[in-house]
Amino acid sequence: MSTQVRMIPFCARANKQSMYCRLLRGLVQRSEVLRVGTIFASAFLRAIKASLGRTKSEFADFIETQCSEKSWEGIIKKLWPRTKYVDVIVIGSTAQYILMLEFYSGGLPLVSTMYASSECYFGLNLNPLSKASDVSYTLLPNMAYFEFLPVEKNHGQVHQGVQCNGTSDHSLKEEEDDIKEEAVDLTTVKCGHYYELVVTTFT
Repeated sequence: MSTQVRMIPFCARANKQSMYCRLLRGLVQRSEVLRVGTIFASAFLRAIKASLGRTKSEFADFIETQCSEKSWEGIIKKLWPRTKYVDVIVIGSTAQYILMLEFYSGGLPLVSTMYASSECYFGLNLNPLSKASDVSYTLLPNMAYFEFLPVEKNHGQVHQGVQCNGTSDHSLKEEEDDIKEEAVDLTTVKCGHYYELVVTTFT
């Protein structure tokens, strides 16, 4: 069950209204919802915080009771009892939301099925039940043109601030110093090396 129906984005004038409509639909059909989530973890948390407290529907008393409790821990399982997992991207800069997602989900698995940005979808996670720290993605070469900037320092040694599935902790100046080589395409990427991804869309 997905609450993202085509007519909702067109009838809503703003992002908050669209989010509210999707949550309301999900609450009306709460016994059918098996998965909750969005591409971006931050948007999912915004939806929980911003909309649930204001919902007006035939389930208002139930929702008010659940949301009036001292803690919202496990609120997702309380509102959508058949939910099996939360589908969000939880690597890189979105890793900061993992603790909050775990709190609201009440122990539901955080499943990162795909990797995407505002530009396009990048790839699929072929092992979606892996822990957030172990997630990796298989790029979909037909989604965009991908180039890879090698991130190296000290004659080929990987910079200590680079993380395999996270954000880099070194400064932009250091990053400029590290990226000396030309970008390479998907066919010339070397296994075991680190790269910054450059995406060119077709539009």
